[in-house]
Order: sequence, then structure tokens, then C-alpha cells
Amino acid sequence: MNKLWFLFLAASLLIGAGGCSKKSPTTTVQSKMVFGEIASWGATAEILGEPTPDPASTSARAHYDTVQFRLFQMEVDPGRIVLRGNVFSPPPAGTLCSLVVSSNLGGSRGAVPLPGPSWFTRPHGGDTLPRGDVQLSWTNSEGANWFEVQVSCYGYDSLGRWLGYADTVLVVYDTLAVIPAGFLHPYPSSLYVSVYARNYPHTGSKPGWQTGNMIGDIRGFLIGTGYGGSVGFYVGTPPPGPGVLNPGDMTPVSEDRRRAFLLRAFGLAGSD
Repeated sequence: MNKLWFLFLAASLLIGAGGCSKKSPTTTVQSKMVFGEIASWGATAEILGEPTPDPASTSARAHYDTVQFRLFQMEVDPGRIVLRGNVFSPPPAGTLCSLVVSSNLGGSRGAVPLPGPSWFTRPHGGDTLPRGDVQLSWTNSEGANWFEVQVSCYGYDSLGRWLGYADTVLVVYDTLAVIPAGFLHPYPSSLYVSVYARNYPHTGSKPGWQTGNMIGDIRGFLIGTGYGGSVGFYVGTPPPGPGVLNPGDMTPVSEDRRRAFLLRAFGLAGSD
């Protein structure tokens, strides 16, 4: 059941199904929502509302044990404000971390424990796999109740010429995922792809939850994020010589695209 649900959600979260060149998703926010994330390296709080929250009266802070820090980096867009902050002394796995958000639209607060680390077990870095579906697997994470998996694909033809790029973010409740061949080879002329995958273990609220796990005037969803692993590999046989992208040079899904995917997964925003 986990695998079937994963494939259904994965299909719904692909950025455009037509080819390697993908369009960044646009979102339609629902009123008065908070989506928060506390990670081993910092915290993010996104306040969604109509009208747009007032920056002058919007703030957020995170704390664990005796450490407290403000989310002072602010990004303002129509219908949303995003606040970010970094912490330079990462708390250990299992630490209970809190997030408090306030704005002119209301406030919300919650707490989650940080999950333990996770890393990929297959494929291995630099592997060359045959064309077809690809199975990813990774170690379990202490305390995690779901995993986020990012997949970036760079397509090439038989001469090593770059054809295009595609990426997606997947939600998985197990420690394995199957990436369909149709996503890995969206162009018929693509001979091989360089693939970069990254995973993050999560605690707290899960995609599909309707009530959230934060309390206050604004309904809120808070997740805890631990350290994940990454791996780069090939699917298909790359020709030797220049033009072949080294898996070590590949980059993960951008933070803005990742946030848009997660908001869609939680049902807090939809595609225009």
C-alpha cells in the first residue's frame, strides 16, 4: 500500500509532465495558514493569508533547551511572508524544538522532536544503471514518520549533448521509492540521464493531515527535519569524453520549488 500511494502522490507532484524543461509551479494560497519547519540547521515559518500579513507585525522564533533564536530573514510576496533563521549549534536527534509565530492575522505555536539522520543505501554514488525504473533505498531514521525525496534529472543524447532538466519532490512513508522510467527519460532521444537524489527524514505533521499540529488563532503545520543523504548516478550508458555531467556537480531542488511542492502536498496551496 505504501508503494502504491507513493506512486500516486509522486505523479501529482511532478513539475509538468510533458518534458525535461519544467515550469515552476504557481500557487493559490488558502487564508490564514502557517507552515513551519525546524531543522538541524535552522528554522523556517511561512504565513499564508489574504490580505498579505503585515511585515511590521510579523515575527517568529524557535527554541530548544536553553537556546532561542529569531527568524529574522524575511521574504514578502502577495499572500505570504516567509521567515528564516539559522542556528550554529545543531541540537542532537530527539531534541524537542518549538516554533512560535505571530502576525496581525493571528498566531500559532507548536513543537516537534528532531529525527535522526538517514543516508542512501542504493544505488551507490557513480553507479551506472540500465534504462527503466530505478529503486532508491535509504536507512531508517530514529523518530521519523515520513521522508522527503528530491530527484533531479539531466538528460543527454548519444553525443553527450544536454537535452534538458526535470526535478520533483516525493513524499514516502517507507525507506524505498521507485522512480518511473517515464520520468527519467521524458525525451525519446535521451540516451542516458545523470540523476541526483537527496532525502530528508521528517517528524511532526504529515502530508494529508487536515487539522495540523500547531495551536493558536491560525491553523498550523509543523515538521521537524533531520540530516539526510545524497547520491548521484547514471541511468543508461553515458559516452566517454566531455559533455558528461559529473554527479558530484549536480544540485538539489531549489528551496523555493521545494517549499511549493511541500505546500501542495499538505494541501495548503494548489496549482494555478
